[in-house]
Amino acid sequence: MDWDDALDEHRSRYRERIIDAAIDLVAEQGAVKSSMSALAQRAGVGRATVYKYFPSIEHALLAHVEREVKECSRRLEAICEQTGDPLQRLRGYVDTQLDLFAGQRHRLSWSTIDQADLSAAALSSFREHVERLQAPLVEILRGGVTHGAFRPDIDPELHARIIIKVLGSLREDIILEKLSPATAAEAVWKLITGGLLAPVDSSR
Repeated sequence: MDWDDALDEHRSRYRERIIDAAIDLVAEQGAVKSSMSALAQRAGVGRATVYKYFPSIEHALLAHVEREVKECSRRLEAICEQTGDPLQRLRGYVDTQLDLFAGQRHRLSWSTIDQADLSAAALSSFREHVERLQAPLVEILRGGVTHGAFRPDIDPELHARIIIKVLGSLREDIILEKLSPATAAEAVWKLITGGLLAPVDSSR
């Protein structure tokens, strides 16, 4: 590993540490009572170091959201590279989203973000990050329509929003372990495929 790679790894490690500390701190004290000094202490770094990475605690929380969205996008890209089948891609999308909700990092952060009393600008940024997960689903649905796997009369953008809302409605139950990701995925899959699949031509 050369010097530049070592430096990048060092910076990434510090950034991750600060993000994780922000989640813990806000979960305990709330966003209003949390300070950058307290964040620095929780992360085990100097106050100047915290400001080097984030201008505010809000920015650190949003960085966590971006981190999760990137991880989810990475998994979805891997699924789409493995198969061109629209049904398998759609099932992969459902499984990936629900598995993400069950992850330890998401469990620790979901209520923190929801209750952080983010500013209007931060909420707008938060929505932009989350909406990035809609684009690949729209493409999956559009591809399914093109290849005849899904009904020709569906609206990929509208149905993508509906599917995402259905998945999001199960998040709390999965986090609280009232529902397993596998059980949730099977239920959602029956609901989705019951309405999206192209009818089978019985005359063939």
